[in-house]
Amino acid sequence: MKKLFLLMIFAFVISANVANESTPLVVIAQDGDLWVWHNGKTQIFPVGDLIFPYLSPSGNLVALVRGDYPYPQRLSVLSITGDNLRDFSMAYPRQVIWQSESVLWINSYLPHTEGMLELYPSTHLYRVNLETGEITEWDMGEPFTMTINPNREWLAMSFAGLYGESEGRISLLSLFEDINPVDVVRFPAISSGSHDGYYPPVQWLTDKSARLAIAEPNALYIVGDMLPQTQLLEINTDGISTALGEINTQLYPAPVWSADGASMVYMTASREGLALAIASHVGEINHIIALGEPVPFFFIPQSDDFLFIEQNTAIQIVGINGELRSWAMGGGALVGDLQLYAGGAVITLLSDASIRLVYVGWHENTLHEILKTSEYPFFDTKWD
Repeated sequence: MKKLFLLMIFAFVISANVANESTPLVVIAQDGDLWVWHNGKTQIFPVGDLIFPYLSPSGNLVALVRGDYPYPQRLSVLSITGDNLRDFSMAYPRQVIWQSESVLWINSYLPHTEGMLELYPSTHLYRVNLETGEITEWDMGEPFTMTINPNREWLAMSFAGLYGESEGRISLLSLFEDINPVDVVRFPAISSGSHDGYYPPVQWLTDKSARLAIAEPNALYIVGDMLPQTQLLEINTDGISTALGEINTQLYPAPVWSADGASMVYMTASREGLALAIASHVGEINHIIALGEPVPFFFIPQSDDFLFIEQNTAIQIVGINGELRSWAMGGGALVGDLQLYAGGAVITLLSDASIRLVYVGWHENTLHEILKTSEYPFFDTKWD
């Protein structure tokens, strides 16, 4: 593997409005290099082939997925100050999850071959020990996606299965015991409309419990007024799965619970067409907001509110009482990416003139510019 040395550091200040509250720490991939932004100042560390950066839990380290976009090929780790670059023999990283400042969990893609239009997921799970440089590998038998719980002691692993032929499953893996995932949910594989399969997203609520929604196998193909039936489940690290209820909703986007787990939102049908349902944690509808089309929605950390993006441009916050308020308007720009944290949100705004990366705190309505660019900024943030 070719090793790149950081020969120089560029530092300059981007003109930006600085909020009264704390600002996020943001790492950005630009022109193959790592940009680190905080408190209105940016440092650039030459890397050359950076695609995706991932901050460690403390924000002191950055995992660098490197290659030729959209084909990730290798992994390095760098300090937030631009020194101690370490390369690891980890090919084709897919998901990169920090367990601690010294341990990474990674799944991967199969090697890219000539003529492939997309990368296919492999069946392998890797543990990278940054202190020893040791990489341990396990074959899980099937491709999977994974999410880590809040105290970073468990992985929830979602296996899609093969539509019409095999089951999908949700497994839990303790990161402090032998690598032996325990199946907590099995379901008929759900069609995603592609060969990759549908991996039900798992939403951790506490260190021990998570929730998910399992749709009908053919949910993607059900059209008309009657939306497909979807089962709501809670799983916990004791290996127990509990049915919460059933709702009728689209496959995409998947239902989302509030941060405290007391309520949820999902797309439902109304006389005006598709609508956003604000419901109890078991799916009983309390309020409906007619929208006419599917919208992406999110839970807001440390809050019982939700956020959704209307017509790809307008960010709306809705409370459990169904009240709406517009928030962080981007002047008609398209919302390309939005990541939510305890301190606020970091948003990518797309317009004909430029691409802007901005941040905004929850208790304000002013966009603060981090970066204006012509290259899409893949980023990660720490904002407690």
